[in-house]
Amino acid sequence: MFTDWRVRTALGCAGILMLAAGVIGCSSSPTSPNMEQMRLTQARMMLFGETINGTTMGVGHGDGSPIRFEATLMGPGGPARGQNVRVRYRRPHGMMGGTGEFRLYDDGTHGDQHAGDGIYCFEDVQFQYACNGQGMGPGQYHYEFFGMDHDGHHTNHIDVTVTLE
Repeated sequence: MFTDWRVRTALGCAGILMLAAGVIGCSSSPTSPNMEQMRLTQARMMLFGETINGTTMGVGHGDGSPIRFEATLMGPGGPARGQNVRVRYRRPHGMMGGTGEFRLYDDGTHGDQHAGDGIYCFEDVQFQYACNGQGMGPGQYHYEFFGMDHDGHHTNHIDVTVTLE
């Protein structure tokens, strides 16, 4: 009888562990949308309140004024809240900090005007990523906007280029 109890307990614990592993290993609940169900509907860069996507500017234009990065993420039922929206950047060859990536926010901070509205923003007040910081030279500056979940799945990507002459 003692052996029976140990076997039943071991089987019961194994079942609980398998159930727990299944729950912990699940990346999203059945009711929350995954990245394949979400789309970036807009991505833009703004200087002085004007969109500068695809523009050509003179070197030094807007020095001292932050560029605002903004993207709208939509899910099946409307604005996608609480997600991870990112921007990869690539500066012209030979520029310091040539490539990198940063996050946009939908939490009422970092230049985001309204938390939870599906509009993700980052206002680059320290000129870490923008093309108009001190020492930025001529060439094309590429910015790739996308959403990403913790498993590495991406939404669509939207590319924005700004050229400095």
